[in-house]
Amino acid sequence: MEALHAYGQGLTLDPSNAQARNNYEKLAIKTALAQGKPVVLTLGADQTVEIDPYSATSYYQLGLRYLRNDEADAAVGALQQAIALQPSSDVAHLFLGLAYTSLGAYTKAEAAYRRVIDLSPTHPHAYNYLGLVYHQQQRYREAVKAYRQAIAQDPDYAVAYVNLAASHEALGQTPQALAAYRQALQHDANLAAVQAKIDALSKQLGQ
Repeated sequence: MEALHAYGQGLTLDPSNAQARNNYEKLAIKTALAQGKPVVLTLGADQTVEIDPYSATSYYQLGLRYLRNDEADAAVGALQQAIALQPSSDVAHLFLGLAYTSLGAYTKAEAAYRRVIDLSPTHPHAYNYLGLVYHQQQRYREAVKAYRQAIAQDPDYAVAYVNLAASHEALGQTPQALAAYRQALQHDANLAAVQAKIDALSKQLGQ
């Protein structure tokens, strides 16, 4: 409770401190869950959330804050609790996949993302994150297929184009990588690093 009070005081002094807010919310949710009864928490000037120990959403909210704090092990536990309470929660499975990816547990991450796809076959983020898991294991051809699935679900998904380009690069497929980077920039003109990639690959191809 002392830590919770300290974070609360810090937020009073500096409401814009995102790290302090995340820690405050994480501890507040943990405290409310430990009490074993519904509690309404004020998480901002105009935001409240009901924490219910029997609600999947409460454990999902806790897991999300663990992830924001780079506490992937703790996030896994909270998200598994959320899934136990609501097995059909695609968002809990998605973030469980992110926690496993952060831990390098790629087999478990892949299973989590595939569960999302089972629950929501048109979920572009699940395909994109599945592609990242493949890429990190140097399974580049599978990564390309996953990114293309993400783009098929959301043609404006600029990050998926960037990731697709990176996997094409890893396969030595420079023209395809260049085309994907150009598509990414068309969908998000603020990707400054992508322009540098385009320039480098264009020079490499003599364009």
